[in-house]
Amino acid sequence: MLTAVLLVCGLMTVQAQIPDQVKEIMKKCSEKMESPAGTEIEMEMRMSMLVMKITMNLTVSEKGGKSLTKGSMKMMGHEAVIEDGFDGQRSWKYKHFKLKESGKQKKERKDSLIITKTSKKPKANSDIDLDIDKEYRKAKLKENGRYYVITFSDPIDKEESPKKMEVQIDRENMVLHQVSFKEGVMKVTLTIKRVRFGVSDGIFVLDTSKYPDAVVVNR
Repeated sequence: MLTAVLLVCGLMTVQAQIPDQVKEIMKKCSEKMESPAGTEIEMEMRMSMLVMKITMNLTVSEKGGKSLTKGSMKMMGHEAVIEDGFDGQRSWKYKHFKLKESGKQKKERKDSLIITKTSKKPKANSDIDLDIDKEYRKAKLKENGRYYVITFSDPIDKEESPKKMEVQIDRENMVLHQVSFKEGVMKVTLTIKRVRFGVSDGIFVLDTSKYPDAVVVNR
């Protein structure tokens, strides 16, 4: 009995390490950024690994469980355009690469459009997680100018989540500003450039005629 009581008390102590103020801030941010009319977010993602640096511009749109992510990036002379969509009945992934010429030979890679029948929204690498406070056991809060700065640590799932993650939220409008973490030699920073509320339903409709040069794969 004593062991069971101590175990319960220990679990209560762990859960209490996320301050109530942090939970409230994350809740308000989530509510502000999720609109029934749809939300469109423009962001920049920067990744650095030793001497290699990658910058990707992304636009993420969500409405009523449907989603569309469009992104473009340049790396070492190569260019890439990606698109992830979900209309409630199927998901699709489009990839276009323009590879740097090497000498007299031009490297080519076919565009691809993979369509999958599914009623479950796939998780994209660019998805913004507003439930971070539920994925860590500890958090520290401070104010830096116009932003709340929250540092989460001690992840519940150590294999899936970075050891530490920093979140910046605009104190005036409670909109997410930046998420960053460092794991080993890799550092990732996601910065929100613009948030717009109200998204047309038409952008979540897959039109294969928009990808005339892509190899289409249906699953």
